[in-house]
Amino acid sequence: MSTIKVNSIQDTNARELYLIRLWINFNQTTASIRDSENVSSITDNGTGRNTVNFTYTRSDANYCVSLSASDIASSGNTDGYAYGCWLRGSANLAYTTSSMKFGLGYPASNSNNNNDHVNFSIIGI
Repeated sequence: MSTIKVNSIQDTNARELYLIRLWINFNQTTASIRDSENVSSITDNGTGRNTVNFTYTRSDANYCVSLSASDIASSGNTDGYAYGCWLRGSANLAYTTSSMKFGLGYPASNSNNNNDHVNFSIIGI
């Protein structure tokens, strides 16, 4: 297997292409990682709150995050909206160069909730 190292990738119109740099699929209820890339660990900060710790330090904390969550395996499933709504406030959201802290909750009850499937990714170089 060969390794290709480049500083940037562009399409045929010289537009920069950005790749998924880091991702994780984990169970928030048990704080267990199913699979990941460039994630060193997760920290359980309480019900519905986690920190994803990166294996590398980013040059800045202005990255793009994609997050989805679902409670599909929970015994209390409903046919309503998933619990995966981001919570506001500095206690629930913090971007740093080596990790990101976030909180998830259920808007109908205004409470924090763990989710059985959390998918988190960072896009960029």
